[in-house]
Amino acid sequence: MGGAYRASAIICLSAAATFAADQWRSKESRVRWNATVQTGLAERFQLTLGGLFGGGPAWQSRLEVGADNVWTRGDTLSFYGAESLDRVTTRSDWQSGVAYRRPIWRGRNQLVSGSGGFQHWRFANVKTGTRDWLTYENLTYRAKVKSMGFGVTADSWSLLSSPLPRGSLLHTQAWAEHTLIDHEPFFVTVRHGPAHTYSWGFFDAHGHRVVRYQAIVGITYRGTHLDVGFRKQLGLQSCVPDNFYWHFSLSRTFRLR
Repeated sequence: MGGAYRASAIICLSAAATFAADQWRSKESRVRWNATVQTGLAERFQLTLGGLFGGGPAWQSRLEVGADNVWTRGDTLSFYGAESLDRVTTRSDWQSGVAYRRPIWRGRNQLVSGSGGFQHWRFANVKTGTRDWLTYENLTYRAKVKSMGFGVTADSWSLLSSPLPRGSLLHTQAWAEHTLIDHEPFFVTVRHGPAHTYSWGFFDAHGHRVVRYQAIVGITYRGTHLDVGFRKQLGLQSCVPDNFYWHFSLSRTFRLR
């Protein structure tokens, strides 16, 4: 568990140090509120730990409301709620949370950003049901070379309260993004790369859990975005299944103010 807490601490301290050194508000920036509505289908409800739950398919919806340039230029404060409704069991797995994200370092065509927040999970299909409170941290590196983007992301969750065994997990992924069509107002991109999950007692899971390779085709037209994704999962423990997972979602972002 200590490894996940150390990773979380590094992310939080990096963000805090940058925030303290750069507490300013740009005169050219102003707070912008927006909302993103998303809906779609997935094979089933799946955890980062690797397990599949419910009979599937699962109807998944998400609403996120956020504000940009809250305390400094480029930062974001966001609130979200998401539900996964299984079509067979008719049981709902939902979650909600709040997060704050801000840039930590900028270079030529490069950006490092960090975020932290709190989440609440109520997953009816997972074991005997969960009622969890968690901390969430993220550290992301992005770079762009001509029309190709690259990135590495680390996401960490630590259970504060749960009817299941408490612990932490770390999910890391790397990706490359290719722009296939860039013709306003129509865009097509392909994003793909590997991912890995390691757990320190989270839901009584320990060690290396899964390795995945995932690919998402994104189509954007006049502000409406369609994602079609596939991923191959290799379980690194006997209790974690190998599988081929699919999902698609349709989303649109609205400017509120």
